[in-house]
Amino acid sequence: MDQREISTLRGLTEYEAARTAPPPEFPRLPDLPGGRYTDPRFFALEKAHLWRKSWLLAGHVDEVATPGAFKLWESAPGESLPARSIPQTFRSGPRLPHSPPLS
Repeated sequence: MDQREISTLRGLTEYEAARTAPPPEFPRLPDLPGGRYTDPRFFALEKAHLWRKSWLLAGHVDEVATPGAFKLWESAPGESLPARSIPQTFRSGPRLPHSPPLS
C-alpha cells in the first residue's frame, strides 16, 4: 500500500468517525418493528434462512490461542465449537452429540 492509499483510507476513516447522520444522498430506510428483536417466530426464520448462510463472528483468534484450546459458542443456531488444532490452524464446526462434556 502506498502513501496515497494510506492517506485516502485515513481520510475516509476520519470522515466516517465524525459523521452524526447518514450522508445526504443515503436513502431513507424504514424503522424496524420492535417485534423483529423479540418475536420467537422471526428468530426461528432467521436461524433457518439467514444464520446458516452467513459468516458469523464467534470470537477472536486469541480466545483459542494455543493448540488444543477451544471455546463453546452457544449463540448460533446449534452449538459450534471453534478450536485450534495446531499452530496457524483454526477450525470450527458443530458440537456433536457424542462430544465430551466441556465443563
